Amino acid sequence: MLEYYFLDANEVQHGPISGEQLLSYGVTPGTLVWAEGMADWVEAGRVADLAPLFADNGAATAPSQLPPSAYTDAHQTAEPSSNLALAILSTLCCNPVLGIIAVIFSLQSIFFVREGMLYDACRAAVRSKSCSYTAIILGLVIIALLLLLSAFGAIAFDDVISLFRDYSY
Repeated sequence: MLEYYFLDANEVQHGPISGEQLLSYGVTPGTLVWAEGMADWVEAGRVADLAPLFADNGAATAPSQLPPSAYTDAHQTAEPSSNLALAILSTLCCNPVLGIIAVIFSLQSIFFVREGMLYDACRAAVRSKSCSYTAIILGLVIIALLLLLSAFGAIAFDDVISLFRDYSY
C-alpha cells in the first residue's frame, strides 16, 4: 500500500503514513489525504486503496449530509480569510515588526487564492492570524509593563506618555 499524507481538523499536514495506520491517527472517510501520484487532496473514503479500511471499520458514512459532489465542490471553493485588516491593525496599533510579518502572510494568502492554491492560502492565513494576535498580545503586555513601572515609580508617567507620543505615527 502507498504512504499517505493527511490533513487534520486544523488543516495541518501529517505523514507519510501507511494506509493501514491511517485509522489509528483518527482518519475518517471525510479526511483529506494525498499520496505520490495523486493530482490533488481527496477524501480518504474516495480513494480506492483506502475504501476497504473504512468498510471494515464500519465508518463508511460520510461526515456531511450533503451529496458527495456538493461536499467536494463546497470544499474546493471555500476561500480562507486573508486577515489583512487584522494584520494592518496590529501593525499600526501594537507591534510594527510582527504586524508587517502578518501583512506579508496575508498578502501571500491572497496570492495563493488567486493562483488556486487553497491549501497554501489556508496555511498563510493561519500564520497571518497568529502573527497578528501575537503582535496584539505583545503590544498589550508592553503597555501594561510600562504602566506598572510608572505606578511603582521606576519611571515617570510623563516618560511613558512621551514614549507613546514619539512612537505614534
